[in-house]
Amino acid sequence: MHLAYSQAHYLESWGDARAFDGTVSLVQPLIAPLYGGKTVLELLGAFTQQQPVRSDYDLVRQTWRARNLWPDFEKGWRQALHDGLIANTALPEKTVKIKTEAIHRLQQPPSTLTAGEALEVNLRPDSNIWDGRFANNGWLQECPRSVNKLTWDNAVLISPPLAQQYGLATGDVVDLTFQNRALRAPVWIMPGQAQDAVTLHLGYGRTRVGRVGANVGFNANALRSANAFWFGSGLRLAKNCSAALCWLRPRPTRNLHSPDRQVYRAGTLATYLAKPDFIKQTVESPKNEENPVLHR
Repeated sequence: MHLAYSQAHYLESWGDARAFDGTVSLVQPLIAPLYGGKTVLELLGAFTQQQPVRSDYDLVRQTWRARNLWPDFEKGWRQALHDGLIANTALPEKTVKIKTEAIHRLQQPPSTLTAGEALEVNLRPDSNIWDGRFANNGWLQECPRSVNKLTWDNAVLISPPLAQQYGLATGDVVDLTFQNRALRAPVWIMPGQAQDAVTLHLGYGRTRVGRVGANVGFNANALRSANAFWFGSGLRLAKNCSAALCWLRPRPTRNLHSPDRQVYRAGTLATYLAKPDFIKQTVESPKNEENPVLHR
C-alpha cells in the first residue's frame, strides 16, 4: 500500500538555521501538522539515513546531541530551546582581501552598445504575484508595484539611456530574441535600471489560472532556458512599429517621475517662510463631485 503525504507548513516544522554571524537558532513549530504532513527534513532524512522515517524533532535533536556541546545534553538542549539559540556557536571571522583587479575593471568606462547589439536579460519573480502562483488574486494584481506603479501587467523594463538609444517610449512594443526564442511585449522606461540590461518579471501571461489572472500580461518564461534560468547575455531587442500592436500599450499611468507626483516632499526654511502651504500644492485632491465621502 502506498501512502501520500502533503508537505507540512514551515510553521508546523522543527529545524535549525544560522544567523549572519553563524549563531545557530532552533526553529520551533507553532502547531503540530494539521493534516499529518511531512517536513522537508523528514523527507531528506528518509533518503539519507538507513532507518525508518524519523520526526523532524528527533532529527534536529540528534544532530545537536552528536555535537557534544554540553556536559549535560538534556539541560543544554532545554536551555537552547528556552533561549531560541545555541550560545557560542558564532563562526570565526574571516580575513578577506580586496581584489584590486576587479575594482580596476569597474572603474573602466562602460562600453556603449549600439542599437541591435546583444543585451543582458534578467528574469525575476514579480514582487506581488511571485512566479504566478498568486496571479488569480485580484488584490495583489491591483496593488501598484514599487517605483513604476504598474498594476495588472508586466513590462520590459529598460533604462532611459537604452530607450533613447533605440528611440523607445513607455508603452512602445518591442520584439525580443534570446537563444532562438522570441517574445513580443511593451517596454517601460525605468530610472535606475542598468543601462545595457533589461528586466522581465515572471508570473504573467498565464492561460489556465482562473478568471482574474488569465491572460494578464505576457509570459516571460518564453525566453527562459536551463542555462539562463535567471539571467543571460545575448538578448536582441528591436522596436516593433506595427499599428496593429497599439492595443498592447499599457493604459496611460502617471508615475512617480511626473512633476506633480513626487516621491517625497522637501523644502528649505526660506521656502516655508515665503510659502507655508507649498507642500499642500503637491498633494492630489479629487474634485468635490469625484469625492465618494461627500456623496454617500
